[in-house]
This record gives sequence, structure tokens and C-alpha cells, in this order.
Amino acid sequence: MMGPDDWVAFVLRWSDSSVVHIVALTVILAFFGLVFRESSGHRGWQWLSLSAFLLAGTGWGYHFWRSSECALTLTQLGSEDDGLAARAYRNLPAYADPGCLIHLVRNANEDQNVRFYAACLLADELPTSDGVKKKILLLILDGTPDIRAVFFSTNEVNCAFFAPTRALSPADVINRRLDMRHAQGRSTPNAAVGSAAPTPLPRLPENP
Repeated sequence: MMGPDDWVAFVLRWSDSSVVHIVALTVILAFFGLVFRESSGHRGWQWLSLSAFLLAGTGWGYHFWRSSECALTLTQLGSEDDGLAARAYRNLPAYADPGCLIHLVRNANEDQNVRFYAACLLADELPTSDGVKKKILLLILDGTPDIRAVFFSTNEVNCAFFAPTRALSPADVINRRLDMRHAQGRSTPNAAVGSAAPTPLPRLPENP
């Protein structure tokens, strides 16, 4: 369950990503409203401006709904509730393509747990037998700052990484997630992610 801090983080994340869209929508709707008012007596122009007004409002409404769902999912990934984070992880593929995931991992200012789960999902998108795609991905992420995720308990995603003080490179996370999938016998991307209890690997040692 999301706490007050999570809701504050959600509002900040959503407003930060949507402020430009809100301004653009306001300008567009104001423009069509002005056209509608100035075209009094010209029913054709009024219907055209009204239709464009409704179409723009519907399109932007859908965009805001999707962006708010994405912001909520990312906020839940960074939640202190690891069960909530695991549920959000299962929803993440609906909102994040590989390019978005790479951006999240490379962004050192992003929530560290969000970066961790994004790196895990990148690994889940890779076939374990495709070494070429893995090499390309690791080259793209080369030089990316370490991930310093903080977990308060384990879930099916982070159970093999549970070492609260350990910094991991994106390559470490991806390789270990692939090893975890191999231990579970899942060689295809996103095959039953989170649908069964994982086979835990030996935990990484904490930094001295």
C-alpha cells in the first residue's frame, strides 16, 4: 500500500513530466475556444472548432491518463514496500520500451530502486542464449553510474540481490538477473515473470 511519501513522490513525478503538456493543452483549448467565440453566426466554423476542441481534449485526456499510470508505476517501483514494487514491476512492460528502460538506468538522478528494476527488466527482455544482444546492451550502458538500491525486504525480483549497502553496476544487475532466469529454467524473454516463486541464488556480499 502506498504511503503519504509515495503519493507526494507520485505527484512530483507526474507534474514534472506533464507540465509542458499541460501548458500546450491549455494553449490549444484556449485557441479553439477563441475561434468558437469569434465565429458566432458561422455555424460551420463553430462546429469545426467545437469538434477540434473535443478531439484535442479527448486525446490529451488519454495522454494524461497513460502518463499518470506510468508515473504511478515508477513511483511504486521506488516504494519501501517491496511487495508493491514487485507488482509494479509486472506492470512496467506496458509503459516502458527498451529505450525508456535504458534511459531510466542511465539517469543517475532517478530513484535508485527504479534504476535497479529497469535494469532487471532489460535483462528479462533478453533471450539468455543471445550473447550478441547482451553485449550491445552492456556497451550502451558502459560507464553508467553504479546502482545503489535500498531494499527493506525481498520479493521475487530482488531476492538474489538483497544486500542493502552494496553498489552494483548495471552490468552486474543484468548478468545476475540472467543467471537467476537460467536457474529458474526460463530462457525466453518475459516468460512468466513473477508467476512462480524464484529459485534464490546465493546473496551478494555487502560492501565492507
